[in-house]
Amino acid sequence: MTIVGTLAGLGLGVEPASAKRADKDGGSAAVRSTDQASPAKARTTGKAGKKTDKKTDKKRSDGKSDGKKADKKAAKARAADVTQGAAKKIRPAAQASPTAAAVASSAPAAAPRVLAEATQTITFTQPPDTPLSALSAPLTASASSELPVTFTSTTPGVCAVGIPGGETLLGAQSRTEDTASVSLISLGTCTIEATQLGGDGFDPAPPVSRSFEVTKDPQTITFTQPTDLLLSVGPTTLDASASSGLQVAFTSTTTAVCTVVGNIVTPVVGGICTIDADQAGNGEYLAAPTVTRSFEVLKNPQVITFGQPADTPLSAGTVAPGATASSGLPVTYTSSTPTVCTVYLPNTESLAENGVVVTLLAGGTCTIDADQAGDPSYKAAATVTRSFEVLKNAQTITFGQPDDTPLSAGTVTLTATASSELLVTYASSTPAVCTVDNPESAAGIATVDVVATLVGAGTCTIDADQAGNGEYLAAPTVTRSFEVLKNAQTITFGQPADTPLSAGTVALTATASSNLSVMFTSGTPAVCTVGGGQSFGATAPGNNGTVTLVGAGTCTVTANQAGDADHLAAPAVTHSFAVTAGIPTGPAVPAAPGSVTAVAGISSINVTWTAPPGDGPAVTGYTATASPGPATCTTTGATSCVLGGTAGVSYTVTVVAHSAGGNSVPAGPSNAVVPTAPPTPASPPDTPLELTTDRGRITTAAPGQAIVVIGTGFAAYSTATITIYSAPTVLATVTTDGSGNFTKAVTVPPGLASGQHTFVAAGVAPDGLPHSMKLVITVAAAGTSDGSLPVTGAALTTIVLAGAGMVLAGGGLTFASRPRRA
Repeated sequence: MTIVGTLAGLGLGVEPASAKRADKDGGSAAVRSTDQASPAKARTTGKAGKKTDKKTDKKRSDGKSDGKKADKKAAKARAADVTQGAAKKIRPAAQASPTAAAVASSAPAAAPRVLAEATQTITFTQPPDTPLSALSAPLTASASSELPVTFTSTTPGVCAVGIPGGETLLGAQSRTEDTASVSLISLGTCTIEATQLGGDGFDPAPPVSRSFEVTKDPQTITFTQPTDLLLSVGPTTLDASASSGLQVAFTSTTTAVCTVVGNIVTPVVGGICTIDADQAGNGEYLAAPTVTRSFEVLKNPQVITFGQPADTPLSAGTVAPGATASSGLPVTYTSSTPTVCTVYLPNTESLAENGVVVTLLAGGTCTIDADQAGDPSYKAAATVTRSFEVLKNAQTITFGQPDDTPLSAGTVTLTATASSELLVTYASSTPAVCTVDNPESAAGIATVDVVATLVGAGTCTIDADQAGNGEYLAAPTVTRSFEVLKNAQTITFGQPADTPLSAGTVALTATASSNLSVMFTSGTPAVCTVGGGQSFGATAPGNNGTVTLVGAGTCTVTANQAGDADHLAAPAVTHSFAVTAGIPTGPAVPAAPGSVTAVAGISSINVTWTAPPGDGPAVTGYTATASPGPATCTTTGATSCVLGGTAGVSYTVTVVAHSAGGNSVPAGPSNAVVPTAPPTPASPPDTPLELTTDRGRITTAAPGQAIVVIGTGFAAYSTATITIYSAPTVLATVTTDGSGNFTKAVTVPPGLASGQHTFVAAGVAPDGLPHSMKLVITVAAAGTSDGSLPVTGAALTTIVLAGAGMVLAGGGLTFASRPRRA
């Protein structure tokens, strides 16, 4: 608080807040004297101030001068006046205001008018510690009043406040600026006080002090990296210097390897030599950071001479290695193939090469490392490795030639021996014809009976091997091949009786000992025909084929069975009979059917026709025959049926109408069609029908194993595909027999992953609808199966006979008719 009335008479009043605002509005940054109670008194701060204010007032009244520029000049003049005459015009803050008693004695009788002064604070940036060599340090402070700040050094022996770019004020001099520099005089703590005495309506600001250290100058050491030094070279000179120019001192921290005297380092033994370079500093410089350099005191090198050992038979027992080191130090040896050879050290204390031998244990590659570990004077020598062959004994296999054998024999005994008396193993390279299951090998067994299982006719090829062991080389493979002969078969064909032409047809009966279908052909088509060929399965003896009589004369019919993968063709059987002329009693046979049309399906042919025209005898049924044969289908009145077909083969179809008086001439042929192969689904179809094998229903198999798959219930003479899942892989395609069954050898893919897999046989049923069967097996990891095939379910014979009975039920090898689908 200021008593304006009292202080005005003393010339020490303060400017009212309105005056301060007016100065700010005019842009003036001038420092005002605290003697500003009225405009007249405010201009008593000095001649320079008066002169400047008059000029400024004049310019403002004329409106010709920029207010900010005038204010800046006024501020500069006043600041100079304050600096030069502060002692005369303004007393220090401690003395500027008279005591309360003095004010009271000099105050007029009138009551004083009291005005409030604003407070202010100083923000003083902390100067950083500064080396003495910098000579000066900048100071920065500001007052919240925006009035200039005064800097004062309270440690004049260490630092003094100076004018930036001007003369240094020594001692406890002050500088009234927002920025200044402090001159550094000596080492120690420099303390600067920042003050603002108030004015322009502001109380004096609380002083703020900042201290910082005037420090010694830092220094650094430059230490040249010594090069690696051979032990035999001896002392060498170290090179280092300090940025201060002071002397550098060296110290060895590895005195066992090297020592230092002055700047000379002397190697003692091989190893890493580490040297510290230091400079302790003085009154002007700090101690320099230690600089460390390391280099290697190199041992003398040495090399090993190790001659190449010759390949040596196992029977030699030992080999002398004979390596030497150029240092004369003893060489040590190590075998990296201890199952083939080891190193015998008769003198394990010295490990000297004298008396060292390599002991041969088994045939193979013997690898020996020669080493010399060195000593205080020599480096370790580089390892030298030598390898040589320890030669195994040779062996041979004696393998007798198996005789050609009929398939019906089932197995063939294999007998082979090795000169080493080791066990011989066998492998079939024709698994579709024969397979081999090797017994578990046992120690001491030189010869065991092994059989090849015959699974199909053809050439069976067997490899005999002996893999050798630690003493014997693998024997050269010996291969033997023999023929697995198809089974012979015969046909039983009853002699037809002489028949009058009016009979129209003659029933034929023939069977094959193989139970395969028999085909009839007419050798006298002008007298009799067999409708392009009739086929009959001998599994149902007594079933009659039909020959159509077309004229008087001798009818000659031949019965054939062409064989299959397991049977030779049967010798043909021919019978002839007389067709005698008779008196016709009326129409004996119907006219031929019309409009025979064939449509290709999956492994099948859908055939349709129209009934015979006219008023002929009643038709009792139809037979459609595919060409090439032998597939047929028969109906009792329907004019469509389905024939089995082999995928990729082109077929035409003829149709014969049957009546009580005989058969019509064939109608057709139809248009040519080509059945397609069954598609392979992405996943196994859901079917309750199960495949079987020649060993029954197996549950496990091994990669690369041959399996004979048996399927039933398909369309006769149609194509079926055999696929193994998970990822579908087609293993084989097969054409079914006249009963719609097949037997096919397939091989489990060698790379098939272990786990559960599914065999699927896919094709069509006799009615042309999809038909599939499956067999789930577990595949063992390669090399873990003993080759056996665990069997579950009914015996194979029962399964096949049951399936055949289902197909043949009804008295004939005919396909069930089905209505045409839209």
